[in-house]
Amino acid sequence: MRYLHAAIGLFVAMQSASLIADVEIKGFATLAAEKMVSSDGTLKVEDDEIDFEEGSLLALQVSSQVNDKAKVVAQIMARGEDAWEPTFEWAYLSYDVNPNFKVLAGKQRVPYFAYSDYLDVSFAYHWLEPPEVFYLTSSDSVSGLGVVYTHRLGIFDSRLHAVLGNSSSETDIGGGQMADVKADNLYSFAWSLGYDSLNVRAAYTVSDIRLGVTAVNELAQGWEQAGFPQFGSQIRIDDKDNEAEFLNLGVTYDNGQYLFAAEYSELGIEGSFVSDDIKQYYVSGGYYFGPVLLHATYGETDRKAPSTDFLDIVPRGFGLEPLIFGTQGLFATSELEQDFQVLGVKWDFAPLLALKLDVNRLTDKITDDDQTLVRLGITTVF
Repeated sequence: MRYLHAAIGLFVAMQSASLIADVEIKGFATLAAEKMVSSDGTLKVEDDEIDFEEGSLLALQVSSQVNDKAKVVAQIMARGEDAWEPTFEWAYLSYDVNPNFKVLAGKQRVPYFAYSDYLDVSFAYHWLEPPEVFYLTSSDSVSGLGVVYTHRLGIFDSRLHAVLGNSSSETDIGGGQMADVKADNLYSFAWSLGYDSLNVRAAYTVSDIRLGVTAVNELAQGWEQAGFPQFGSQIRIDDKDNEAEFLNLGVTYDNGQYLFAAEYSELGIEGSFVSDDIKQYYVSGGYYFGPVLLHATYGETDRKAPSTDFLDIVPRGFGLEPLIFGTQGLFATSELEQDFQVLGVKWDFAPLLALKLDVNRLTDKITDDDQTLVRLGITTVF
């Protein structure tokens, strides 16, 4: 009932605002069902029941023109996996310095990936969702300042997007453990060049990262009490000396008959139990048969476990083995080798409506486990 009251309140507010300002309302939605055909528990769905909420969402984007240069933009989204509770994904003020230069202030999307600007708008790309193994981040948005600069560079349309800000979120790190993630002093730069149906892109992001995990902090405290306080900074990610760097390169091509997309990324977090060497990529291609697109995607993730050589100074046989084994086990959890494939069909069966079917397969190269997830959904923009 509280969601109904909130919706009515939002509607009344927008109607009142429309009397004094130019209010524009847009939206998008995905109504999806998914079923795990075979599973070892790595992907989001943890049982073999059909789930009608995990990939479903509804969003409204409301913008109001303040004057001829400034406007306020807010995106309100309700996800099925969050019990359809509405949240603000974006909320910022945009100011056009000139026709090519724009300044943003407030909560906004970080340009990590090629599809970051419209990551939740399934109608805008060929999958029902971008490969979640590749696009897995704790937070897509930050509160801060951003600039967008567009201009012609020879035959190319050039776009530079830069963001400075901070973010705070909560993420599931597996095993039923939730972690508080904070990114401070985040700087993100993305540059893209477009020509006709081709777009190439490069992005770089750096931030001070903090990850609060109770079990990790308890392990670090154990070492401190055992007389090895220097190990705390090697284990924790909440001591303000951990820097995360992220690099992304991407290319997309879609001329209405052939589709090609590929991305490569590297992520490293220094001085912690999290790997400082994470590399991943995917390539995707498709062919249009009129309103029907058949597509296939292949990708790999390679994550190396950080070194535990700092434990070599610990004497054996003095009852410290539980701490040693616990630390080695914690660092080993960072090691991961996976490949993933997606086979899909997209059918634009009516104006602004698309039916999508994706078959996602994920293989763990270390354990040799694999799982297959089938997704079917309708997506639209309005």
